[in-house]
Amino acid sequence: MSVRRLIVEVDLEGLNVAEFCRQHGVSTWLFYQLRRRYLAEGEAGLESRSRAPQMVANRTPGWVEDVIVAERKRLEEEGWDAGAATIAFRLPHLLPAGMAPPSEATIWRVLSRRGFVVPQPKKAPKHSYRSFSAERANECWQLDDTDWELADGTLVRILNIIDDCSRVVVAAQALATCTIAGAVETFLTAANSWGLPARFLSDNAKAFRYGVAEAVGPWGSKPVIPVPTTPRPAARWNASIRP
Repeated sequence: MSVRRLIVEVDLEGLNVAEFCRQHGVSTWLFYQLRRRYLAEGEAGLESRSRAPQMVANRTPGWVEDVIVAERKRLEEEGWDAGAATIAFRLPHLLPAGMAPPSEATIWRVLSRRGFVVPQPKKAPKHSYRSFSAERANECWQLDDTDWELADGTLVRILNIIDDCSRVVVAAQALATCTIAGAVETFLTAANSWGLPARFLSDNAKAFRYGVAEAVGPWGSKPVIPVPTTPRPAARWNASIRP
């Protein structure tokens, strides 16, 4: 016999309801609620009820979905593009003034739910994504520089060097411009504190591919960038800084 059936059929005379509920793993609220439902609805009162709210606050109203579907059909019949972006552009003119239209993503979900978007698994990317993060600290550093505006409006370049495994910022240097000399000096200063990495990863900026690659190559730190076959003249940097 199910617990629900037992609850509605048990005799209350002399019954310790709280102890009964503890033994069967139910709340006293459910105990009395089921008995009330059974008296009012019969067998239907024993069925589980969904706890989902009857109305979802952020759910797109049904009549708005109907407007989206109608516009989709109209655009298709007239031979226009009928995608979510086009409908999103047209929707403000179709809704009451002052009403915020649904986003493009919401329109796409409405069309999918109404059966207007047919899944096409064949269009999914054939390749899989892999993470190539280093397995050990100092196995690989990542170099990149970004623009930054100071409080007085001066534009500078911030050179960040991050350990690929631990994500430690081994260097963060503000430079007027990211020159070869500045990049090499920042890299070697970090190497003095952390040791040289086995390799480093960067883009094809000249300061990295010509400067840093040539400066640290003799010590065995290999760049993961295309290095030109014809070397450029060595840049001038502080000769006292060595890893």
